[in-house]
Amino acid sequence: MTFRSRFMGRDTLILTYTSIFAIALIVHLITRSLIYLVPPNILYIDVQTAPIHVTSDRYLSFGVDTIQIATSVDNVPFDSRRFQNLTSLLGPAYIRLGGTLSDRLIFMEDSIQTSIPEEIYYRIQECAQNNTSCAGKFLPYFVMSSGDLIKINDFCKKTNSRLLFDLNALFRNGTDWDSTNTEQLLSFASTHEITKNIDWQLGNEPNSFRHVFNVTVPPEQMARDFVHLRALIENYSPGSKLVGPDTTRPQPKRPDCVQYMKDFLTTLEKYDENTNLSDYLDAVAWHQYYLNGREATLEDFWNPDTFELLKSQIDTMRENIDNIRGDIPMWLSETSSAYGGGAPGLSNSFSGSPLWLDKLGLAAKNAISVVVRQSLFGGSYSMIGKDLSPSPDWWVSLLYKRLVGNEVIDCRLDSDKNKLQRIYCHCSAKFIRTKGNMVTVFAINLSKVATYFQLEGTAIGKNITTEEYILTSSTDRKSTNISLNGVVLKYDDDLPRILPKKLQTANKLRMPGYSLGFWVIHNVKVPFCRSL
Repeated sequence: MTFRSRFMGRDTLILTYTSIFAIALIVHLITRSLIYLVPPNILYIDVQTAPIHVTSDRYLSFGVDTIQIATSVDNVPFDSRRFQNLTSLLGPAYIRLGGTLSDRLIFMEDSIQTSIPEEIYYRIQECAQNNTSCAGKFLPYFVMSSGDLIKINDFCKKTNSRLLFDLNALFRNGTDWDSTNTEQLLSFASTHEITKNIDWQLGNEPNSFRHVFNVTVPPEQMARDFVHLRALIENYSPGSKLVGPDTTRPQPKRPDCVQYMKDFLTTLEKYDENTNLSDYLDAVAWHQYYLNGREATLEDFWNPDTFELLKSQIDTMRENIDNIRGDIPMWLSETSSAYGGGAPGLSNSFSGSPLWLDKLGLAAKNAISVVVRQSLFGGSYSMIGKDLSPSPDWWVSLLYKRLVGNEVIDCRLDSDKNKLQRIYCHCSAKFIRTKGNMVTVFAINLSKVATYFQLEGTAIGKNITTEEYILTSSTDRKSTNISLNGVVLKYDDDLPRILPKKLQTANKLRMPGYSLGFWVIHNVKVPFCRSL
């Protein structure tokens, strides 16, 4: 065998591998370029003189359910430095202490006798002796000590958060609200200067009291209770907000929600001819969920029809109460993907992130001023896990806080055929604005195939530059990890560098399948998005 023939096989093999690599590269380039052969989604941003809405600086907020602290405040790691750091990175925000067991909370100052209605005292004793009697309609009462309140308030102060405290509305003296325990709480909070960092609510989903507690508090009575509480706040906690009534979401099969809200607001509005609704209420608040956490599937989380529910619910609420509430802000004071503690394996994975980001965009576009995410800690919808690892939604929230400002910009797609791509525009966050006018666009791609948006409109000039942040699952859609521009995000006692990719073609925004995207666009002709 000659030298040439001996190595002919290896030469052929090398040539074969080279050919395969070349073919694969060509296929990749062709596949990547096919998206540009499809008509793009045209996103128009025109010159405009004012934002369509301006959200609160605490727009993106979060809740801690009272069920998490019912047995011990230490069930939530308020003293953990890591937990404090993860929370403070999402500030400024409200931390709402609320949920069903808010109407079972009894405040008790350490070493001081607390006045508890007799029937509640006996119920506590009964529950202590026989836990089975506290099931169902007889949910157990629990005690929050003054030390617990101080610990929670200290956590809020350390994390650039403000406490939104939901008071017990089911202390009743006949039909009227018995405010004795609330006055003890307010007095203690005032004496210890805690009221400087607290706003207040009264009752959690009062239109469902019959279903949850076998008790009915009519909306007219609840309005009178709010008048009573407002007077107490003016005395003990001047300057604090009163927010409510925290009804459930509007549903076709549950008209009681909207009717309860209407009757409540109407009663407050007409309570005194010398006062206005705003004299008693600082924000109109209700709760919103898309799905039942015990039944929801992966495809439910990515179904465009699920995303449309929020817009329908906001429209229903506004159509019924806008003529009453006037200029009073509207809040979603408790909201998440799925009720019942969330959907295990979905709400706390990348699967839940499109619904969360879309809610932030859609709510702001529809004049919601604050969105309180359920929850910061606890349940399957937790933003921070029991092992203190941030969920994908925590990372989405971090990007939102860092890149998205309060001012909502009017932008529009030229086509919305399949509703698989959803997009929103704001001024960029104030602390990243540099020279020129800066706009942040963020979007959700619910399709498994890539898509792109082409920026047009009178506000888009030739001198724009664009920085891109693409979020994808690190594996599949149910992954609890999330990647930024292809790199898995991890928090190892410190925040990794959050770096964008600078686009060569500034007006073309490409999204992979099943992805979220943020783009910071410089030199857009929107004057109110100027640097500060």
